[in-house]
Amino acid sequence: MTGWSCRLSLGIPSSLLMSALELATRCIREVVPEAGVGARVVMEAGYIVLGAMCVALPQDIMDVSHCRQ
Repeated sequence: MTGWSCRLSLGIPSSLLMSALELATRCIREVVPEAGVGARVVMEAGYIVLGAMCVALPQDIMDVSHCRQ
């Protein structure tokens, strides 16, 4: 999902947001059960990154539906 039409704060490249979102979703979804506690720590880190993005970004950035129109 490249080329967002939403305006970001000065100095924040849109590729950074997408990289952080992809990292968070990969950490949450790709949990290896054999890894034990380590896998849970990685999953928790993914939720922390995702939560930080939700809090820190303006609402118009998080609402991707109007950006795709």
